[in-house]
This record gives sequence, C-alpha cells and structure tokens, in this order.
Amino acid sequence: MEPKYAATYKFGKTTVHVVAPPPMSEEQKELVLDNFHKTAWAIWNSLPVETRLKLNLGVDLTKILQRRLSLLKAE
Repeated sequence: MEPKYAATYKFGKTTVHVVAPPPMSEEQKELVLDNFHKTAWAIWNSLPVETRLKLNLGVDLTKILQRRLSLLKAE
C-alpha cells in the first residue's frame, strides 16, 4: 500500500514528502495540542536545573511575553 502525501517537493537530490494529519474536529485538535504541550513541558522539567538555566541565558523574555500577549488578545 502506497502512503498518501499532502504534498511532495524536490530540492536538488532531496525529496520531501509532507504528511497531513487526518481530518479532525477542533476538540480533537485541542486535545492533540494539549498533549503535545504537556509532553514538551515534561521533557523540559526532566532536564537538570543547571541545564535549564544555561538554556535560558540570553533569551529575551520580554519579546516572548509580548508575542504571547498579542496572541492571547487576538483570540
């Protein structure tokens, strides 16, 4: 059985197949995103504190918070 791709692109000698998710309701999408975020936070929290602090150095939290606020206002 040949897999179905939403799109296929060629970049030189490289072929990229884009796989689209199956059709789903908004509720299902929210559940998938919620699980994704929970998993990402679990991975982040599994890192040692020293590692998390090093990764956070140099991050401009002001820009991140401003962007998040603008996204929340748009909803």
